Amino acid sequence: MQPGEKPPKSEWVKVGPCLYRYKGAKYYTLVKVAGKQIRRSLETNDLAVARRMLRQFRTDLEISAAVRSKLTLDDMAARYLETVRGRPSTVTHKRHAIRRLLKDWPKGAPRELAKIRRSHIETWAANYKDKAGSTVNEYLVAVRAMFDQAVNDRELAVSPVVGIKYRKRGKPIRLTPTYEQFRAIVADLRDPERHNPHGQEETADYVEMAGEAGLGQAEISGLRRCDIDLPGKLMTCFRLKTSTGFSVPIYPNALPIVKRRLASAAQEPEARLFAFDNCKKGIEAACRRLGFPHFTLRSLRRMFITRALMRGVDVQTVSRWQGHVDGGALLLRTYAHVLSREHSQKMADRMGGE
Repeated sequence: MQPGEKPPKSEWVKVGPCLYRYKGAKYYTLVKVAGKQIRRSLETNDLAVARRMLRQFRTDLEISAAVRSKLTLDDMAARYLETVRGRPSTVTHKRHAIRRLLKDWPKGAPRELAKIRRSHIETWAANYKDKAGSTVNEYLVAVRAMFDQAVNDRELAVSPVVGIKYRKRGKPIRLTPTYEQFRAIVADLRDPERHNPHGQEETADYVEMAGEAGLGQAEISGLRRCDIDLPGKLMTCFRLKTSTGFSVPIYPNALPIVKRRLASAAQEPEARLFAFDNCKKGIEAACRRLGFPHFTLRSLRRMFITRALMRGVDVQTVSRWQGHVDGGALLLRTYAHVLSREHSQKMADRMGGE
């Protein structure tokens, strides 16, 4: 090429990802599959049509690659389980769901991933008619994630779980003790005539803290000396579910418990106020002795929230005490019956006094 001479204009012009125009006329695609480049004419001079044909061409390539895959359901399950991460309970639930999938897979249904269809998944899920809707939904969440991983790995073009709906969850009956029942449980746990004194006071303090501070198992177990601000009457809690910290007041009835735990804890800032991770057996035994329903720490938390709302504490404040960041939307849905009952009583009081 002579100085000042323009380079020859290329006969190929790129007009988009994997899309070229040749000599200003027909469109071609150039894609790479499994390390091999494939060029093909799209047999059109229209750009919009060329783009649609390119999308279809790439989909066809993915389907043909998936059909050639010999990966089995068992192979994909092993691959997926190696990637499962999260809280121990989350990992346990997902592993259990995949084990049930492999164990209860319909007889006669293909185990080659490329041959599995939506009807096979629906047949498998139908095995669990006696299971709660929430349990079957947990299974479907894990199985959906496994097949999505297969799609991302190009082992499948489309997940067979697409379009399968979750089961409608039944409305659970949540037991909530009265404040008098709660105090009876604490008194029973402190009764020296009925229990082994080893750990008795800490168990009672643990249960009492749950009811008087409205905290859950993870928050109570995680309390450390450095989390307590006695002059400011605040304590900082950690919500394991959301991996966030939040501050709550040291309520008047909870203050003596906090002081007792500080007095018995080690002096290091990181020292835990409670050595126990839970007190499940203690509260179960107390309920059994007293003839109460099977209350749990979550029951005591509901009691705290209900009691606060019935005493006129506004929803936004109670929501902040629980570490929620939705401004009270969750509490409004969950405790609508409490709020409507309180409002109804206030309105009823206006009907007297003529």
